[in-house]
Amino acid sequence: MTQAELAFICNPNDAALLRDKQDDFARAIARGVTDYISGGIIQPPSVAHAAPEINPASGMLSEHFAQNEFACHCCGQGGGDMDPRLIVLLEQLRYNIGGYPLHINSAYRCPSHNAEVGGVPNSQHVLHTAADVARPDELSFDEFAWYVGQLPFDGIGLYPGAMGDFIHVDTRHGGIGSHIYW
Repeated sequence: MTQAELAFICNPNDAALLRDKQDDFARAIARGVTDYISGGIIQPPSVAHAAPEINPASGMLSEHFAQNEFACHCCGQGGGDMDPRLIVLLEQLRYNIGGYPLHINSAYRCPSHNAEVGGVPNSQHVLHTAADVARPDELSFDEFAWYVGQLPFDGIGLYPGAMGDFIHVDTRHGGIGSHIYW
């Protein structure tokens, strides 16, 4: 008999997940089994928390994310200066949700664009440490939020129903997983 350790019941946060997310756990296990049987295993990022190799000639920050996805919407600057830990965590998130593509609604914002959209002057977006990520169509908002919460993002802002459902993620403390929620 094979067993899977999903969480630790002695941890209050894990106990709540075990109580409230049983269907999510079951779906994830079933997806893992069917992916394995079908040979459709998605390979994880090779080294967790390693800085991704940036290829300026290709405009890529990592295997799945391009610099222009993270650039300021008003001036096109800053996309290549993103915190590498943020990019690694976004790659891991993409892997964890089954390889579904992630759409970046907003990442770096120049100070004038940040002010225009009502951001605080010291916004993580201005500091190259944040991204607003759209919920993939394949997941409910709660499922997507659960996957985000499993990774060591420092700031996590939940915006269900806003601009097509999105979640703000950031690495304000270096990606240590302080999980400041709003």
